[in-house]
Amino acid sequence: MRERVKYLFIGLIAMLFNSTYQYSWNAYEPLIIRTLNVTVVQAELAFTFFVVLSTITQILSGYLADLYGPRTVGVPASILMSVCLVLSSLAPNIYFFYVSWCLGSVGVGILFGLSLNLAIKWFEDKRGLASGIVSMGFGIGGAIANPFILRFTTYREPMLIIGIVASVIVPILYSFARYPKSVKGKDPISVVKEPNFWLIYISFSLIAVPLLLSSSSLSIIAKFTNLAEYSILIVVFPIANGIGRPLMGYISDKIGRIKGMLLVNILMIVAVILLMIAIFNSLIVPLYISIILIGVMGGASLPTYMSFIGDLYGSKFSTSNTAILYTGKAVSGILGSLFFTLLYVNFGYTSLYFVLVSTLISIISIGLILRKV
Repeated sequence: MRERVKYLFIGLIAMLFNSTYQYSWNAYEPLIIRTLNVTVVQAELAFTFFVVLSTITQILSGYLADLYGPRTVGVPASILMSVCLVLSSLAPNIYFFYVSWCLGSVGVGILFGLSLNLAIKWFEDKRGLASGIVSMGFGIGGAIANPFILRFTTYREPMLIIGIVASVIVPILYSFARYPKSVKGKDPISVVKEPNFWLIYISFSLIAVPLLLSSSSLSIIAKFTNLAEYSILIVVFPIANGIGRPLMGYISDKIGRIKGMLLVNILMIVAVILLMIAIFNSLIVPLYISIILIGVMGGASLPTYMSFIGDLYGSKFSTSNTAILYTGKAVSGILGSLFFTLLYVNFGYTSLYFVLVSTLISIISIGLILRKV
C-alpha cells in the first residue's frame, strides 16, 4: 500500500506545476496582452495551441510509456514543461511565445497522461478516488500560483520563478516513477473499434466546453466584475476544479461510473444555465456559484470518464487509451476558447447558447450509452 501511495505523490506534484499552463491562464492573459502588446484573440490563440498540443501528443507518449515505463518518457517531458516556462517568460514577442508555449504544452500533455495513469494502473480497486487525487493537482496548482502571479505587473517574473522551481523538482520526482507489471487490458486498436468508446468521446469532449471557456475567457465573459471580484473568481475556480476531482472520483467508485457521468452532466447543465443568468443580468453572486459549479463538475469529469475507460478496457494500455479519449479536450479547447471568442466578437453574450447546446449533446451521448449497457 505504502509503495503505490508514493506514485500518487509523484503524480500530484507534477500536476501542480502542469496546472499553471491552464488554470493560471486567466491570471497570465491580461499581463501577456499588456506586456507583449497583443490582442485578446492573439493571446487566446496561445491557449488554443496549448489545449491541442497537450492532448494529441499524449497518444504516442502514452503508448511508449505503456511499453517502456513512465520514467523513460516522464523525465524528458518534465524538463520540457519547466524549461519552456522559463523560455516563455523571456519571449521578446508573441511569436517566440507561441513556439516556447507550444513546446511546453507538449511536455504538459505527456506528464498529464503519465501522472493520471500512475493512479489508474496502481489503484484498480479505487480508480476514481486515486485518479481524482492526482488530477486534483491540475486544479489546485492554479489556485496556489494565481495570487502570486497577480502580485506582478508583467507575466515574466512569476512565470520565470515557477519554471525554475519546476525544473528542479519534477524531473527528480519522475526518475522514481514506474508502472505495475502483469496487468491486462485491450490495446488501442481494439478500443477505437467499439461504438461505446466514441459515445464516451463525444460526451467527454462537449461536457468540457464550459470548463475550457471558464479557463480561457473569464476576463471576457465576466468583464462587469471589478478587480477584487475578478481576483476572487480566478482563485476559487481552480480550487473548485481541484476539489471536484477526488470528490466525484470517490462518488463514482461508490455509485458506478455511468451514474457518475450522468450526475456530472446534469449539474454542468445547471451551472451553464446559471452562468447565462448571471452574465445576462450582471449578477455577481450567481456568477460565483456558476463558476464554482463549473469548476467542480469540469474537474469531476476527468477522473470519472478516465476511470470508466480503465474499467472497460483494463490497465495494460490505459495510458494509450486514456490519451485517445483525452484528445477530446482539444475539441473542447478549440470550441471553448478560440471558437467561442470569435463568436463573442460577433454576437456578444448570445454566444453562451452555444455552450449550453454543447452540454445538452453531451448528456444525450450518455443516454445512448445507458441504452447499450
